[in-house]
Amino acid sequence: MAEDQNKEETPTYKQELLRFCQTTTIRGVPRIVNAKHKGIRSVWLAFVIILFMGLFTCMILLARQYFDYDVIHPPRVLRDTPSPFPSITLCNLRPISTAGIKRIKELRFRDPRAFARNVNNFAAGLYYYRNRSHDYEIISNAISMGGYLESLPKDYSYSLGHMKNESVIQCMVS
Repeated sequence: MAEDQNKEETPTYKQELLRFCQTTTIRGVPRIVNAKHKGIRSVWLAFVIILFMGLFTCMILLARQYFDYDVIHPPRVLRDTPSPFPSITLCNLRPISTAGIKRIKELRFRDPRAFARNVNNFAAGLYYYRNRSHDYEIISNAISMGGYLESLPKDYSYSLGHMKNESVIQCMVS
């Protein structure tokens, strides 16, 4: 008798999955399970699948963009003066175009991140580990996009950037 009661109370995997789908906070999944008509259920299922595919596509594109290593971002304060409200800051613009990154790889130049790592290691070995932190700070200022472009052979840096139509041309605030 007690065994029969335990079998009735133990939920099956299908029941647990159904309960999870009904109570989850993943957008659209409860609507798939709770839809009364197959047509509406199919529409919600299509929406959820398409949106998840879009999510993963965006994540893959973002990861590929990150691993291009084309931005040097040393964390430092460039300006310490207060800005009037509202102020707009455009940041993290990719300084090197996609064609420029391909050109860097074709010419077998170091990418910006490898350049920054090499300069930092050189400066650390020369100054930081010898307790000359002021000199280390001065040379580490070369770790910038300007420093990278200056390290390239003459006239190559001009072909790596963006064209006018690829940049922010006009910005209006009303």
